[in-house]
Amino acid sequence: MTACLITTNYPPVGGGVSRYNYGLVHAVFPRIVLGGWDDGDSPPSGEGFVAKIKQLIWAQRIVARMPRSTLLLISQPHLGLGLLMTGRPFVQFVHGGEWENYPAGRALFRLFLAYPQKLVFNSVATMERLKCSRRGRFDLVLKPGLSEITPVKPASGRRSVGSLQKNPLIRVLAVSRLSRRKGHRRLIAGVERCRAAGLNIELTVVGSGELQDEIGQFIEGKTFVTLKSGLSDAELRLAYDRADIFALLPEQIKGGEAWEGFGIVYLEAAARGLPILATDTGGVREATCQEGALLLSEACTETDIAESLHYLSTSPIVRLRMSEANLSWAAENTWSARAEVIGEVFATQIGRGLSGRHR
Repeated sequence: MTACLITTNYPPVGGGVSRYNYGLVHAVFPRIVLGGWDDGDSPPSGEGFVAKIKQLIWAQRIVARMPRSTLLLISQPHLGLGLLMTGRPFVQFVHGGEWENYPAGRALFRLFLAYPQKLVFNSVATMERLKCSRRGRFDLVLKPGLSEITPVKPASGRRSVGSLQKNPLIRVLAVSRLSRRKGHRRLIAGVERCRAAGLNIELTVVGSGELQDEIGQFIEGKTFVTLKSGLSDAELRLAYDRADIFALLPEQIKGGEAWEGFGIVYLEAAARGLPILATDTGGVREATCQEGALLLSEACTETDIAESLHYLSTSPIVRLRMSEANLSWAAENTWSARAEVIGEVFATQIGRGLSGRHR
């Protein structure tokens, strides 16, 4: 059975959903084709309401060319609305708190989720948050995996205790979309407190988004913070490999992107052997390894962050153990390891049994 993924997020478009889709397609190619992108009819770009309407119409046009036997995989909910209008059955992927920046957005989203033939969530946390009544239907959790975009670091490139102890400078890395829920300001403030306490520490923030100008202004005069955007995959891997600690401390907010459904950057940081400092919010616990991550309360302060960074910075053996744990864990969380659940998506759509396993 052939499937077609309908999405507006795919490389070279950046972001976690884009990386998810890339891994999904390549894990089972050629059983999944990429609607529109593969034949020169790529989706309209943009994030606003008008752009989403154009994308919805684009999705309907792509689907109209597909045989009725094609399994339709829909990556974003507004594209799913377009599919509802066509009357074609489809599988809806759910990546997080879509629509929660609109009034009554979550309630409306739950209503919509009652209609797809099957739902595939990116984490158990996302599925639990968006519980909806689907009597007689069994949905799946298919967590992101690693692909060749960010492979697990080979043994020859891994660090030793000696190399960690010789480095007097601690380099902290944060990679994410620059939005308010990602917690960049309190991370920057935490690093600043560490420096005030005498720790030789620097922060690199990689990303772009609606807060790019605001964060750029916030770090003016803070020479210990570097803001980068537009990095290639190779440049991003190099940024991971140059860092000593990965830190990203998201929180739920009202309005905007309100929900951290998974956080594939944590998985990528683990694959490059970085100890992780994060918050226990949304699906972050599922995106990290217990032995390789230090999870703070979602309500953590800049003081809490500074204390945790200081602890990790001055504990090279702890960092090495966290690194080794993350490398082992990452090796078990590739897209090839997700093949069973991907196969289950196909099997259940053509009348075979439903097991509802999580992977």
